[in-house]
Amino acid sequence: MFVNARGPTSTDEDWQFSVRTCVQLTPIQSSFMARLQGKLALITGGTSRIGLETARRFFQEGARVAITGLSKASLEAARKELGDLIVIEDDA
Repeated sequence: MFVNARGPTSTDEDWQFSVRTCVQLTPIQSSFMARLQGKLALITGGTSRIGLETARRFFQEGARVAITGLSKASLEAARKELGDLIVIEDDA
């Protein structure tokens, strides 16, 4: 079952309509690029999972990004993966 604005449905036609509508209404790449230009973001836990992906997205949108992490190895891996980051080793 799929739930959309019209309520619960179970037909493939309604599901495909809802998916197409969502894709058309959220052009993420075109509307958000560079909206953080000139900003500085501090992301704690920025060496893995959600923190790393947040750092990546902020960096793509133009922010200067600083991340914290527990180990030098993970901080250097994040810097190598994402580019010009400020890294801060944290002791928890």
